[in-house]
Amino acid sequence: MSEPPSDWPLLGKTIFISRRSHERGIRPGFVYREAPDNDRDSGWRALVGDESPTEVDDPHNALLQQVGLLLDRWPELGPVLETDPRHGSWVWDPESERYLPVDDPASD
Repeated sequence: MSEPPSDWPLLGKTIFISRRSHERGIRPGFVYREAPDNDRDSGWRALVGDESPTEVDDPHNALLQQVGLLLDRWPELGPVLETDPRHGSWVWDPESERYLPVDDPASD
């Protein structure tokens, strides 16, 4: 994804991202989408991928970021966010340098 069109529905929305990912510059290793919490929420969640249940359950470990900010930082997220599924999930594959759907046999 080069630059999203100005009328792209997710452009003005937010993503919950792991504080550790954001503050340490760690590429999200696990990305998923669920039903949005409100009109500003995209429903997308981006985690490092090795968070403990305690870390995930602590609201201080999550930040809200604009979709555009994350795309600037990690443009490889673009193809995932363009899919626009509900309840989908992806993992980062360092070998192919792209996100693979969790149910994709290549992601096992």
